[in-house]
Amino acid sequence: MMKGTMNMFKYLATVVALWVTPVMSMEATEVFVDSSGRSAIVFHGEMVDGDAEQIRTILLANGVRRIGMVSNGGLAKAGYDLSKVLSDLSVTVVVPRGYACISACAIAFLGALEYEVNGVLAFHSAWSDEFTDTNVASSEGQVLGVYSAYHMVSNGFSFSLPVMIMQETDRSTYLTFKSTEELMQFFVRTDDVTGGNAVDYLEAVDLIDGWEDQALMTSDEVFAYISLQRSNSQ
Repeated sequence: MMKGTMNMFKYLATVVALWVTPVMSMEATEVFVDSSGRSAIVFHGEMVDGDAEQIRTILLANGVRRIGMVSNGGLAKAGYDLSKVLSDLSVTVVVPRGYACISACAIAFLGALEYEVNGVLAFHSAWSDEFTDTNVASSEGQVLGVYSAYHMVSNGFSFSLPVMIMQETDRSTYLTFKSTEELMQFFVRTDDVTGGNAVDYLEAVDLIDGWEDQALMTSDEVFAYISLQRSNSQ
């Protein structure tokens, strides 16, 4: 499975910026064709329940299987639901340069057939303001943590990825990927039919030298990074 980093979307001035007040659900721009003749739709905004089926309908209606995703997250369930849609339709997903796909958006991203990270893909541990009882919060957190690990492994990623996310991140600290190469260091599936051997998923990952030193970022640091990308593109 080939998943290379590609340049894309010089025209992203038309996309709503990540750091403005989010819309009520993800919205789609019109279909674009990049300089290599590849069609793509950019989806942007907060992720809410029901987005997945709306996006499925849009993709089926115009036959595009290459999309950009720009979102600072939303409902975790929406991320898992959209991930399944991207998997069902064998979609290629791009994080455009100068933009970010964070939290629930990153969950959805992993369901794609092929990945392109040109901006920032950012994961963090799940959190909720809903639970005030410590025991209930701990129990719910464990359930979601296990499901998150299952989701990542089932999409071909080493168990090291969810472990690192759970150990190193919190509500305001993200594990970030700024290129396809950085993300793919955790991709271990060796056989598209059988899913590879269990040992492939459990062995330590050979990480890129120096990556860990700059992988953890706050929201302010993510904002500064993508802002610099945009400035350098002008």
